[in-house]
Amino acid sequence: MISNLENIISKIKIDTDEKISLITEEANKQMNVLKNEFENKLKIEKENITRKFETTKTLELERIASGVELKCKNILLQTKQSLISETIDKLRENLENISVEEMKNFLIHNLEKRTKKFDDEEILIPEKFNSLLALLPNIKVDEKVKNGFIIKYKGIEENFSFDSLIRHKREELEEVIQKYFE
Repeated sequence: MISNLENIISKIKIDTDEKISLITEEANKQMNVLKNEFENKLKIEKENITRKFETTKTLELERIASGVELKCKNILLQTKQSLISETIDKLRENLENISVEEMKNFLIHNLEKRTKKFDDEEILIPEKFNSLLALLPNIKVDEKVKNGFIIKYKGIEENFSFDSLIRHKREELEEVIQKYFE
């Protein structure tokens, strides 16, 4: 399961790298277009300002440059957010469609990693994985569990849901994507 999950994550990273490359290339093209437009506008404005308002020329040019820079930053920010959202959506979709065998491997792997185990804890799984009930005596189906699993012991829950894992990994993904845009 972990290797499948790692394969999925690896594929998503490869896809993300390709998308980042394409998006970066497109952002650079857009920035060049904006730069060319800016330079053309700048030339015209400079001539007009020089003739009419010599004293206000510097302030006007700085305002225009700031506006273009802000537009470029906004385009880049939107691109980053879009890429993060697309990647998270694809990961969520892949995890929502894992097989019973992959879920079994995920469950066993995470149970083996735990340092604390209690005799009367319950392992709650989604209805669609009810075929795993025979795996351990303390596995139960719970309609509130939508994906992954939850370990419950005396009102305390350990959340191994995919949504929780995705939230946890989102920051890592944002850092990786940020490095590509630097």
